[in-house]
Amino acid sequence: MAGALVGGVLVARARTRHALRLGVAVVALDALPLLVLSQSAGLALLVVAMFVNGIAIELFSVAWDLSLQENIPQDRLARVYSYDALGSMLSLPLGEMLAGPLAERVGTRTTMLGGVVLVVAVTLAALCSREVRGLTTRSGGPAGSFVAPAGGPEGTSNEAGETSVPGPLAYEKDSPGSDDGAPRAL
Repeated sequence: MAGALVGGVLVARARTRHALRLGVAVVALDALPLLVLSQSAGLALLVVAMFVNGIAIELFSVAWDLSLQENIPQDRLARVYSYDALGSMLSLPLGEMLAGPLAERVGTRTTMLGGVVLVVAVTLAALCSREVRGLTTRSGGPAGSFVAPAGGPEGTSNEAGETSVPGPLAYEKDSPGSDDGAPRAL
């Protein structure tokens, strides 16, 4: 909990153009608690590992959410979040169900070290993606809008060939001219 709080403060102050690259890179630190547990280290070292892991999780979570919100059209964002949650909710219990029998077969220490290798390998594989490494965050655009390559969704193009597409409209009940109380676009 304290690690997530510190991670939240760090990410709130950070101004990086490659938030997803940084967020994915720190996911490798998720292997740290497994590594400490596999070595039968003391409680103090495990607490430090979990604290660092909490910071990493928060950095990744914010980078992931920011990347989705800036790069997925608003009318598709809920669906993308749903698929993301579904994948997370399915993979965690499956991994937990496999860990027990695997630990019985090859040993607890070997299973944990295998988890370390798996976390680091998957993180490196994600960093091999040009899309993950190259995705940039906007510096100070309006909330709810995103930038897509030219030829993407309808919007206005700039000199760099990027198309800005407005995000959700702000709504106000009982706006001027409203006689039915329905929300009206501002």
